[in-house]
Parts: sequence; structure tokens; C-alpha cells
Amino acid sequence: MWMRTALLCALFCIASSSHAADKLTDEDVGAYVVLDQHFRATDVYYRLSRSEAKWQLEGKQFGGGWMQITCQLDCDYQVASAEEIQQYFPEEWHTQTRIACIRNRLQAFCRYTVKQEPDKGGYLVISLAMGQPVPLFLRKVAVD
Repeated sequence: MWMRTALLCALFCIASSSHAADKLTDEDVGAYVVLDQHFRATDVYYRLSRSEAKWQLEGKQFGGGWMQITCQLDCDYQVASAEEIQQYFPEEWHTQTRIACIRNRLQAFCRYTVKQEPDKGGYLVISLAMGQPVPLFLRKVAVD
């Protein structure tokens, strides 16, 4: 119940800039802080980058250095299919938002935009390792 409430709250409460729908772009490249269940910043960060057509996601804790946080095998990020994205989010998200994700076998990085208010949306990292998608909400920040 908490996750459903959090997802719906984030849908309407987290604002970000407008993006092209359904595909991550260079505008999505940058650093992100993980938000707790009250949508407050934690000390955990992700950094999304792209070199040519290859996406990369790194992580760090505040004050530490960036580290590769991916798996050992089958770890390259690919654009998630519509069927995969369908599995990551509750049904109401698909009617109310536009969602773009990249994924590997352990996690997905996603941007969502509210269809009726394109200037509202946000980002998530979704753990796929537990058998059921587990979202971590993110906020874009200026961090090196």
C-alpha cells in the first residue's frame, strides 16, 4: 500500500523539465540523489551517462567516489520494451504518464512525465533483482 501511495504522490509532486516522450535522451544524463519514503534526499547518488549509444549508471555515497554498480554478466543497458515497462509500474501509471526506461537484468533507470502536465514528472531506479520491481525515487542534482 505504501509503494502505491508513494508512486501516486510522486506522480503529482515531483517536478522536472519537459522531455521527449518514451525515450531517454542526453537531457537525462546527470547526477541524481536517491529519495527516502518521505521524498527527502539521502546520501546515495546515481550518475547516468552515455558514450555514443552505450548507457552507463554509476553510484556513490556522499563524499565518496563514483563506482560502477552493475552486474558481471549481461549488464549492458538496453532500451526497455513496452512490455517490460508495463511490468515495472501499476496500471494507472500507463494511462496517466509517459515512461521511458533503460534496463539491464538487475535494474532499470526510468523517466516519467505526466501526460496532462508535461512539466511534471521525475526519475526512478527500479531494482529487478527481487522478482518484483522495487522503485527508488530520484531527484536530479548538480554533483560531481
